[in-house]
Amino acid sequence: MLAAAFSDAGWRRLPNALILIGAFAAALSLVPQPALAPLGGPAGAPQALAWAAIGLAISLPIHLLGRMGAGDVKMLTVLGAWMGPLLLPVWLIGTLSQGLHALLRVVLRSRPAPGRERLPFGTHLGAAGLLVLAARALQA
Repeated sequence: MLAAAFSDAGWRRLPNALILIGAFAAALSLVPQPALAPLGGPAGAPQALAWAAIGLAISLPIHLLGRMGAGDVKMLTVLGAWMGPLLLPVWLIGTLSQGLHALLRVVLRSRPAPGRERLPFGTHLGAAGLLVLAARALQA
């Protein structure tokens, strides 16, 4: 998550290799027992797959409208598999923080450098994911 967030922030790209590593790590986190289940993550492979489908269902229509990159769709799908029910607060916090980022750019009237016009949603998702996991770990 952290590597993808930095990649999106620096280069506005979420490389497929990072997404595949995330998907592989999500699969491994379910064996022999779900690693994030005590924090509210998926209770097993069927639930992880269902949440991956939810991540895809949330993001694909937005991508088809031209408002989200394909890497963001893949990242949200993998985050669904990895985090299960924790995906919803991650998505909400990531969306709100990106909205705040956009508002700050408007208020500060900052002009992005060429090629950096779009905001890096993967960075906001990664930060939100880490924030949600840290908050859940502190509660446990």
